[in-house]
Amino acid sequence: ITSLKEYLMSLSPIPIPIHLATNTCWLLPLDKNDSWLLVDAGPDLVSHSSPEFSWDLLSAQLAQHELIPSNIKKVLITHEHIDHAGLASRWAKEGATILVHPEAISTLTKGIRAFEDDRENRFSYLVQRGVPSSIVDEIKSQTNTNSMWWIPCPENALHPILDQHEIMLRNHETLVIHYAPGHTRGNLVAVTSTSKLLFSGDTVLEHTIPTAGLHLGLESLNEFESVQHWPSLPLFIQSVKKLAQSDIQVIYPGHGTAIYDPDKAFNRFILHHSKRAKKVMMASETVGTDNPYLIAKHMFPRLGNRRLAQAMIEIIGHQDLKQVQDLN
Repeated sequence: ITSLKEYLMSLSPIPIPIHLATNTCWLLPLDKNDSWLLVDAGPDLVSHSSPEFSWDLLSAQLAQHELIPSNIKKVLITHEHIDHAGLASRWAKEGATILVHPEAISTLTKGIRAFEDDRENRFSYLVQRGVPSSIVDEIKSQTNTNSMWWIPCPENALHPILDQHEIMLRNHETLVIHYAPGHTRGNLVAVTSTSKLLFSGDTVLEHTIPTAGLHLGLESLNEFESVQHWPSLPLFIQSVKKLAQSDIQVIYPGHGTAIYDPDKAFNRFILHHSKRAKKVMMASETVGTDNPYLIAKHMFPRLGNRRLAQAMIEIIGHQDLKQVQDLN
């Protein structure tokens, strides 16, 4: 140990990874004996071999550290997606307190219905923004929605948690919650106050640029309704830039392993969107329209329809970003 910072980091609890399919949940010891916090509930994976497949896999990994599910007293949900919150109801059944941003509560209490409604709403919205119905039908037929389940979580098991909330960990370390909207409305990250370890969920990943998504927030949407989406990308970029200025030492993401070069991960995200913004603006001028579907077709002429829809969602995000910049 050669510096005070390294000494303080050596006192910080070392996160334990729990792997469920492509997701990584992180275990941290709370300040009370045999009490632990889990960052993200994990996905409820569908398996023909066992309805308890995810829970059995998770329990086996806990046992490797001489832990059982009842040792987990708090579960922090970074955001309201099926692969991060799918097991929230099971953790609640075990007696754990589920910590979640207020914006995410309604989604967790609906479970799979929220996931399916959101999917259908996105498809309807994409048709409104120029995607031919035949292409949407093709994408629907190629989309597998049966790989994960999501049982609704009782609302009385959900504990609303806000920006700057603090959770005491072992060795006098504190986990500070930060509201970081963008990937979802109820998106949270958490940072240890001394060692500056970031638990990023899907806000920052090592090899992938996380999507800002398309957020409509309606119970249902039909072809006759016209709605405004929630402009997520401007907030997403703002959230990442704020984290990039926070002296983060290590990132523990919701997918993959620890990231030991945080600056590289932050800069990769910021540079990607800086370049993409210029390309979207140039493509819009060339095509002569702000129709995101036509812009996507021009920018990515060889892209398959499913990925073209994803590109279109990012283009919508950059149109939102330009509007914010024009207003400022």
